Amino acid sequence: MEQTLATAWPLAVALLSGLIIGLERGHERRDLPDEQRFAGLRTFGIVGLLGGTLGLIAVETGGAVAGLGMVAIAAALILGHRAQMAIDRDIGITTLLAAMLTAALGMLAGSGHPGLAGAGAVVTALLLNLKPTLHGLLRKVREEELTATLRLLLLSVVILPFLPNRGYGPYQALNPYAIWWMVVLLAGLSFLGYVAVRVLGTDRGLGVTALAGGLASSTAVTVTLARKAAGRAEMVPLAVAATLLAWLVMFVRVGVLMAAAGPEVLRATIVPLAAAAVATAACAALFWRRGVSQPQLDEPGNPLELGPAVLFALLLAAVLLAGRFLQDQFGHLGLYILALVSGMADLDAITLSASRMSAEGTIDAAVAGRAVLLAAASNTVVKTLYTVPVAGAPMASRLGVASAVILATGAVAAWIAAGWGGA
Repeated sequence: MEQTLATAWPLAVALLSGLIIGLERGHERRDLPDEQRFAGLRTFGIVGLLGGTLGLIAVETGGAVAGLGMVAIAAALILGHRAQMAIDRDIGITTLLAAMLTAALGMLAGSGHPGLAGAGAVVTALLLNLKPTLHGLLRKVREEELTATLRLLLLSVVILPFLPNRGYGPYQALNPYAIWWMVVLLAGLSFLGYVAVRVLGTDRGLGVTALAGGLASSTAVTVTLARKAAGRAEMVPLAVAATLLAWLVMFVRVGVLMAAAGPEVLRATIVPLAAAAVATAACAALFWRRGVSQPQLDEPGNPLELGPAVLFALLLAAVLLAGRFLQDQFGHLGLYILALVSGMADLDAITLSASRMSAEGTIDAAVAGRAVLLAAASNTVVKTLYTVPVAGAPMASRLGVASAVILATGAVAAWIAAGWGGA
């Protein structure tokens, strides 16, 4: 009895798999006359059951007979598809491939993997059912977005796995795998921000769009909003609020980078970083004004150009080397000076570099955390200064007040949490 049940269960899953896929195929072609249907619910059920039977045969006698059976099934399906083409001139092969896959899933169930076969059938039916959604997505995707996606896959799937994971150069500071992994991490965050802006649209609310844009570049959002607010006094408070929302995302992004590259650094900085983020959100809320016409942000450019990715890798390598050298020559003071200077140009490089140095044991997590906080402070001040020539005093003064509040809050939190006041 147990042996019968053990044999019947895989066959039942094979049959059910065929019926699941056949239900979707039959539903799509339900309005066609019977003679114009290549394969429907019954045919798919039979194909699945036939595959399951071949799977049982393969377990008992080996794969040769089952292989020949699968070839016969494929030949019969191809002949049926060609006959169907002669009637309706439909050159699509989706149903043909779905039927072949049904036979393969049935064989998988019959050979001892019914759970995997059932899951495959559900995924196949879902994929077939998503045809309108997927085709609609293809019509919306721009060529540069497809290129950006493929480039992200090139960076992460093709290049990253083949890089050596060991240190080279002075101080053994240059680990190709670690450097490129951090490039992939940053590129992924920037791409996420780009996608968010494209999905939300630049007219879906300035605040939401600024939040999404901050994933790609809070500096770009700051300059863009400063241009929009230039000469328009009524729009300045809202532009300041949206800018601060982008800065809020910057603090979150810094936390994500530290969590990925050096979790200990995040634990050492979480209190001042969170305090600065809360202060930023509070300032944004104070400046927000309802009833003001919302300017549209410019859509961000393609975030995955290979040239900038390579340049960032070189910048990251340079900061890593400089950090090791300054740490070796001048101790913690050298690293802090590097953080202040590099933060003016790029916050991500010093964040990843300091986190990496901490993860390797070159510096303490607390030292790395202080360097990141100094870089964030430097970056905040510089972004405020960017607005002076672009938007003038109305926006720059408000951002200056907000920056002072943010930096003071973060400094007090850091002093309380890490005991800087006693140093």
